[in-house]
Amino acid sequence: MFFMAKLTDIVKNLKGNYSSDLLVNSVDLMNNLTTIDTDTSKGLADYLALTGDKSEGQSPDDIRLRKDDFLKGLGKDIGDLVMRNPNEVSKDLGKKRAKAIGFEYAPQGDFKVNDEYDLTRKVISESVKIIKAIKQNPDDYFKKTIEHLDPLLQEYLVKNKDAYLQNHYQTAEESRSDAIEDFGEEKFVAQTMKTLGTLREKSNAEMKLIQEEMVKARKEARKAKKNYEPLTPEENVRVNEGFIGRLNKIQEQYKDVKLYNPLINSVMEHAYSERKSKKDESAQKS
Repeated sequence: MFFMAKLTDIVKNLKGNYSSDLLVNSVDLMNNLTTIDTDTSKGLADYLALTGDKSEGQSPDDIRLRKDDFLKGLGKDIGDLVMRNPNEVSKDLGKKRAKAIGFEYAPQGDFKVNDEYDLTRKVISESVKIIKAIKQNPDDYFKKTIEHLDPLLQEYLVKNKDAYLQNHYQTAEESRSDAIEDFGEEKFVAQTMKTLGTLREKSNAEMKLIQEEMVKARKEARKAKKNYEPLTPEENVRVNEGFIGRLNKIQEQYKDVKLYNPLINSVMEHAYSERKSKKDESAQKS
């Protein structure tokens, strides 16, 4: 196995500025490390060459654990690099990949970023709902869209149901494509990364405050008891109830936050694939 760079060199670079080559080399290195079998002599040699971590004095389990920790740390650092550089990494996606990612991760929450972005994500979200509804249950979608009509008139439309559904599907496809193309596919992904990152920070901050209040309330409840006795399950429930409701409300308010980590992983994987293929093509031509 041939390694382009050692783990320590890559990790140092990951703390700095983004570049397409850094992303490709980092993911290549992670993939190489993943495939190493440290239960073989060749695998141990490759592991040493890549990490500089000597196996003397370590058990096989120690080596496996260290390899797993290196992979987790490397994956986190690559993810952090992507998070810190939404504009740069989104440009590495290409328009086709960026469009697909934009469709999948457009946030739907009731919040404001700016008029242009908010309109674009709204059009995409509404179009995606229509497309999914027609794919998953076309009969149910059709019924809901004509249920306001007199049953006699509905009979006329039923005969042409397939064409009706095709028109709705095609219109939704065109609407979301036009919206993201007008905004800019790569620009939309970058803004979505920034938006979801900001929402995550706000959600975490608000939930932390509530959790701190809950801990304080538990302490006060125990303080009120003789000799700081532990709370009974019933007392614990009474203390927690109000706070749990507030935490659930925060989770509902910021429900789009759950898209953030999958979005980052998707951007990382697709940017890597796009740049890797171009790098390989360039190498073949030369």
